Amino acid sequence: MALPKEISPNPLITSTVEIRFNSEISDENVLGNFYPIFSANFPKIKDLANRIPVELKRERPEFKYIANYVLQNEKYSLSIGNNVIAFENLGTYQLWENYFPIIKENLELLKKTGLVKGVVRVGIRYASIFENKNNIDEALNFQNAINFNGYIQENQSLRSVFIKDNVSLLVQISNNAKLEKIGQAKIEGLYIDIDASSEKDLPTNIDDALYSLIDKLHYEQKSLLFEGIMKKEFLDSLNPKY
Repeated sequence: MALPKEISPNPLITSTVEIRFNSEISDENVLGNFYPIFSANFPKIKDLANRIPVELKRERPEFKYIANYVLQNEKYSLSIGNNVIAFENLGTYQLWENYFPIIKENLELLKKTGLVKGVVRVGIRYASIFENKNNIDEALNFQNAINFNGYIQENQSLRSVFIKDNVSLLVQISNNAKLEKIGQAKIEGLYIDIDASSEKDLPTNIDDALYSLIDKLHYEQKSLLFEGIMKKEFLDSLNPKY
């Protein structure tokens, strides 16, 4: 079965591709090392007002992979730290056929620096909110309702992990979610969040094997959404284009 290239209206809230890596760069030297490399493609530096202090990043391991800076152009952002690089669409989703080449182009620039000392995690997270769609049991292949003594279950949520070989798919679903899409007012609807990741048997460097893994993770999360989670009737209502 072919997977849709796009659906409308576009429900995406985030479309993040993240690579975590080891390096010997200090937090203080992140901007000096990376801005000259990426400035031609991402000229704007976004001020991270809530950026975690360097001292706290050193003391708290859970903050190790949080970016120090965000660089932007009109369509994409690039978040960079001494152990992470992440890409994101800004505003309108540019479709994978356009997004993926941007990712590869800039990872090649990172590779040429020789600063990456090993890849430790590859992740792709796509989260969507389907406005005015709130009935999980009607839209999705999950029976998540509990029948109890005539009560109506208004808020439903689900969290599940699917694992095969070196791929992990974390799925989080809830109805009546209220979120704000970029450049739009807050909307309410059915929230679906899929984080596809791999942390073992990873490529040792930035190369074709890494690009194949990124593409595979994108396909797996997309396949889970359209072939595993959504009922066909719900997908057909989203004006899919193949």
